[in-house]
Amino acid sequence: MARASARPKVRRWCISMRTAPCWTTRACGSISMRLASGLLILWALVAAPSPATAADSLRCGGRLVERGDLALTVIDRCGEPDYVDAWPATRVGARVYPSGIEQWYYNFGPARLIQILRFEEGRLKRVSSGDHGFSGTGAQRCRPLDILPTLSKYRLLALCGEPDQSQSAVVHGSSRHFGGRGTVLAGGLLLRERWYYNFGGAYLLREVLLENGRVVRVDTIDERGFDPR
Repeated sequence: MARASARPKVRRWCISMRTAPCWTTRACGSISMRLASGLLILWALVAAPSPATAADSLRCGGRLVERGDLALTVIDRCGEPDYVDAWPATRVGARVYPSGIEQWYYNFGPARLIQILRFEEGRLKRVSSGDHGFSGTGAQRCRPLDILPTLSKYRLLALCGEPDQSQSAVVHGSSRHFGGRGTVLAGGLLLRERWYYNFGGAYLLREVLLENGRVVRVDTIDERGFDPR
């Protein structure tokens, strides 16, 4: 009986950087997958937006505002902000210096993040993203557990309204919260605020520490709140 002839090897080619032959389907698939993964990574790197662009500009509809623009130009292109946080004056010894710093908040609704525009001496210096936007602007009385670190000042006001007591100061230094990143302006200025909320006799008082317009710590004071008379 004649022996069956040996099955011939079939050379399979696949696209690779070396254009080398693959002798098995498994090898071809492995190289093809590696090549596809590499191309996807390369495409992602090319298509990703530049961090500098994201931090230095904002598009309002079809119009763009950029770092260095005057405040009046921003209003013309983006409209009036939903909230303006004007920093208080800075006291150094016996002298008082106006801060010239404002943070503007734009709330474009739940589909976008709140945009925070920081101005110094009337010119746009920085654009950053905050909490998720929301519908409506009316403040409502919140529960103590609704106040969480990382909330923006604007979002806290929308949730809980004005604090029952507050104090603020612009100081020179750096934040010890969140690794100290993104909370200090050029020149080392830091706006530190303490807000106090009274939720009534059923709860203890809450002290909220904010730095540069963001909640960094929430403490419970060992003193019971009280109901308004």
